Amino acid sequence: MKSVVVKINDISDIDTSKISLYDLNNRYMDVKGNIYGLKFDYGLKKIKIVRIMRTRREDAPLIQQQILMKKFQDVPEVNEKMMEDEEIFDTDNQEEPFNPSMVIKNILGNIDSHKARLKGIMMNIRNSFLFARDNKGETREFEDLFRNIDIDGILQLEKAESYEKELTLYPRSVTYYQAKVDNQARATMERLAGSTDSLRNFIYSYEMSNTLSHVYENLLKILTALSELVKKYGLEEISMETPLIESKSLIDAQISVSNTIVEIDEILKKLRPFGEYLKHASNF
Repeated sequence: MKSVVVKINDISDIDTSKISLYDLNNRYMDVKGNIYGLKFDYGLKKIKIVRIMRTRREDAPLIQQQILMKKFQDVPEVNEKMMEDEEIFDTDNQEEPFNPSMVIKNILGNIDSHKARLKGIMMNIRNSFLFARDNKGETREFEDLFRNIDIDGILQLEKAESYEKELTLYPRSVTYYQAKVDNQARATMERLAGSTDSLRNFIYSYEMSNTLSHVYENLLKILTALSELVKKYGLEEISMETPLIESKSLIDAQISVSNTIVEIDEILKKLRPFGEYLKHASNF
């Protein structure tokens, strides 16, 4: 089978949420010549990115040269022979250098899709047979969680985007942020007092990592509770009598909730190194 090669700047350009099963044979080459592929993880029910290294070393330079010379525009396919004997490395197991600004940029870049997905989840559940019942108590449980998704999820994600613009375009005084941080961060800020740029970089990293961690930790709790509620009242009671549209809406919502929970786990994992990184003034 032939593989389509897609030009990317780096691995962060590959958005698995926008990839269909028809794209699984694609290959992605970044500006450094690294090549990535895709695989479907049946356990997690999601598409994962894998790094590809060729054992046919004599072919790798040829492929790279073809793509770089033609600027990726005229190379829709890679010869099947050149793509055989690939050695695949799961990128989840590869140690990547910690790049704080890139981590924050990537998370912010996915906020719009997360907001849209949260709205879609609520719409699908409302369109399902769960809301056709007479049990007001069950309906109230869902509406309470939907309110939390709106207030502690969507609204807070929007505030995180606005806060990033404030920190970047019209930051407040250093003393304002200094009054907000913990003792460890305050000590770091004091060591950086001689450099305005370093101090601003620290404030940006500290504030955005804490803001995003707080939002996604709360959202994870809400979606976990919603997933349990759907399982409790919904999926176990889908029967042959359930209208197809209603049952599909409920199943789609549960799949979307599960996928979003997995993504949030990944986001929180990427934010975790900030705790240690922010302790060292030399990083700024």
